[in-house]
Amino acid sequence: MHAVWMFLAAALAQGPAKVEFEVASIKPLRIGAERPHFEVDGARVDIGTASLDTLIHYAYGVKGYQVSVPAALNEARFDILAKIPEGASKEQVPEMLQSLLADRFKLVFHRENREIAIYALVVAKGGPKLKESVGEPDPAEAKSVRLPDGSAIAVTRLGDQVRLASGSDGVLRVESPRMKMAGLADMVQRFVDRPVVDMTELNGYFQIAFDTSLWGAKGPPPPQTAAPADPVSDPGPALVFTSIQKLGLRLEARKGPVEMIVVNSAETKPSAD
Repeated sequence: MHAVWMFLAAALAQGPAKVEFEVASIKPLRIGAERPHFEVDGARVDIGTASLDTLIHYAYGVKGYQVSVPAALNEARFDILAKIPEGASKEQVPEMLQSLLADRFKLVFHRENREIAIYALVVAKGGPKLKESVGEPDPAEAKSVRLPDGSAIAVTRLGDQVRLASGSDGVLRVESPRMKMAGLADMVQRFVDRPVVDMTELNGYFQIAFDTSLWGAKGPPPPQTAAPADPVSDPGPALVFTSIQKLGLRLEARKGPVEMIVVNSAETKPSAD
């Protein structure tokens, strides 16, 4: 009986079995083959043009600004093809990628809180002006497509479906029939100059629509030597702030603590499978 208890204690101490890809090919980026993507098709995982911080972002489900990698370790780009083992699911791909980073890239990191400049997404005075979503999304439509009118349906990294439509006035219209506030913060962050953190305390799914400058916080591209036939104006980065206010929300500049993944060391030439 004592031996049985010793065996059980040892098994519990080991924790759950590590989930790994059945096989994974890691290749340095081919010149001229830059095509950032992350695709899971059946048992096949295809990651392209990924830097170390991007791989950590995928593996640990954190935002880009939460990953700190020394510049010397973040210059290389990789193409990765991997196979999900039988019996595993696509939901376990991040965990498999964590194993890949530890085993092949010899990734060592620690977590720490840092105070950084953010925009807090908060409820404005007067309350939210949002319409709740009803029903469930159609799984058949959960993919990125280009529509005949020139607009596009895209799926965000959080799984939200959005419609993007740009006009000749430099305005980009962003619409989603079903989105959480965390998804809205993640989407708005793409068009402003600092991280956006959801602090609304609003739960559930909402119908979202807002306008932003086609160029975001970066401003329009540099002038060309020859003016294009149909020049696009820039309505300015302030547009997204005023548009969000129409939803009864506000982007408030603050300093806030953010948990960071800080890389201590990693191999820039990952080992063979």
